[in-house]
Amino acid sequence: MTGANFGCGSSREHAAISLKAIGTSVILAESFARIFCRNAINLGLPLLVSPGITDHVTSGDILKIDLKEGVVHIQSTRAELRVQPMSGYVFEILESGGIKPLVKKPLAQINE
Repeated sequence: MTGANFGCGSSREHAAISLKAIGTSVILAESFARIFCRNAINLGLPLLVSPGITDHVTSGDILKIDLKEGVVHIQSTRAELRVQPMSGYVFEILESGGIKPLVKKPLAQINE
């Protein structure tokens, strides 16, 4: 969970690659830098936009996140927050593990 414009200044994929490599499963922020957002999604790292999230979540809170429904459950307070929903295509990219696996899937079927 972070504040506004997360990823600002990181125009290369390495920022998202590094976050994914250390085990980050999802990032919640008030907003994201556009290029960082695209890189993260293409690499299969989910990003959720939730204006005001820093007013509701504190360090150490345990969250349960439903990506498909766009709901964040804060376990300690039992609060439920709605986040901006992902498009169907973005969700498909994430389910595939990134843009490359998504593109490779139909190509692999052609070669069978």
